[in-house]
Amino acid sequence: MTVAVSYEEWRARVEQELRGAPFDSLVSTLRGGIEIQPLYHERPWGGGEDPRGRPGAAPFVRGARPAGEAGGWLRCTRIGGGDPEAAKEALAADLRGGCDAAWLELDVRPRRQDELLTAVRERMVRGAEAGAEGIPIDSPEALAALIAGVDLERVALFLDAGAGSPTAAAFAFQTLRLRAADRERARLFLGIDPIGALAAAGARAEPLEEREAEMAGFAVHCAAELPRSRAVTVSALPWHEAGATPAQELGWTAATLVRYLRRMVEEALDVLEAAEQVTFRIAVGRDLFLGIAKLRALRWLWTKVLAAGGVAAPPPPFVHAVSSDLALTRRDPWTNLLRVTTEVFAAVAGGADAITAAAYDRLLRSADEPAGSRLGRRLARNTQHVLSEEAHLGRVADPAGGSYYLETLTEELARAAWREMRRVEAAGGIAEHVRSGRLREEAETAWRERRAALVDGSDTVLGVSVYAPPDGEGAEEPEAAVGGRRHPARGRGIVAGVLEPLPRHRLAEPFEDDGVAPPAGARTAEEPA
Repeated sequence: MTVAVSYEEWRARVEQELRGAPFDSLVSTLRGGIEIQPLYHERPWGGGEDPRGRPGAAPFVRGARPAGEAGGWLRCTRIGGGDPEAAKEALAADLRGGCDAAWLELDVRPRRQDELLTAVRERMVRGAEAGAEGIPIDSPEALAALIAGVDLERVALFLDAGAGSPTAAAFAFQTLRLRAADRERARLFLGIDPIGALAAAGARAEPLEEREAEMAGFAVHCAAELPRSRAVTVSALPWHEAGATPAQELGWTAATLVRYLRRMVEEALDVLEAAEQVTFRIAVGRDLFLGIAKLRALRWLWTKVLAAGGVAAPPPPFVHAVSSDLALTRRDPWTNLLRVTTEVFAAVAGGADAITAAAYDRLLRSADEPAGSRLGRRLARNTQHVLSEEAHLGRVADPAGGSYYLETLTEELARAAWREMRRVEAAGGIAEHVRSGRLREEAETAWRERRAALVDGSDTVLGVSVYAPPDGEGAEEPEAAVGGRRHPARGRGIVAGVLEPLPRHRLAEPFEDDGVAPPAGARTAEEPA
């Protein structure tokens, strides 16, 4: 016979078993201050409706797909590097291997101006601003050559050119004309993200408003002529890779969304039309439950922002989840296979619309294979295929629903992020937060705390700080490698009128880049725990 036991009765018994130790000794704390309790239980909603809603309905915490509706996600490969022919070959191989979306990292270097570039002719962007890891593109014809043979109705393209995204967008429009593609069926994500580009690449602070006006103009054009496409991306990757806490990541992302919606409304779109031009790019890290909660909390924030803008029936957001570069290692890189599998599982369970799985050797890619090794890319895409075709994860609506822990974690993370967004808004908004250097300082503070935990052993990186392979057996970074940190940490804020880029950190950085020895007493691969 089952006997019901209340939470209070359970806690009293636990405190008795602790023999004088405080109950709080069982409580752990996530970065940013969210407490993790030893037990979660069902909470009544006071007779009201469950605020989490239903799958497929606002606030979309439980996903954008209604229960009973078959679904899945876009399996998105990531292609970058400096050789257009190698990138084109890698793209073709990944599409043959089952990917139905491609994230193209571009280095835009226009060689000429034409009538399509009038909106951006004063803002021609040097390759250093666009990102040296991108595929060099200098004309619409070059972009058309890169994606020659790609079915734009079947394959979604995510363009990412950093500060050069407006020019890349203009090239994309011309490419559609060159190919006589059906604009109503082409699925393009133009990736224009002025705040993210400013934070990640660094630049003079003055032209931000001009770039946002360009963004809004492309959004208007996209809404009128490309119904399946989106002009704007709100990327949390700069905050994530700089070391921000999960609440900071989401709060700054929500603040960026608010600014972009305002700019697009000023350009003649209504709030709903503006919202339909937005895509989110969110990193999912090695913490399975936190990864799920981040995506669910993001959709709650989306709905709350749109409700504040007067949208009574908001559409679901489009979320592109990405394997975290922060979590990847160069030493013992095969452990990345397990990390990426966890990240993809979290992204699926969290309800992502598109997922990019990192190649296990992404940080070791060479100039000959700028998009990653063939084996690494094949294993990355097959990780998604296994979870979809063999584990059938895409057939389940809201697989995380009903977990008391996950529901509570989602709610607490969303509320912490909302408070962070309101704090940034009250202090002048996300643009001022970035341009003043405060965002950089806050992210660096969060990173220093995390780095200290890694160095003292209270946080670990398998295969690097613990269970490291014996000397000579770990993979070494090749001389021509193009991975690792693109922007090292240098100074703070604005120097000589120029905003410095946010640094890009990795959890293995203290040991792989800075020469820190593993913590004293760390377990090795040859010693059992």
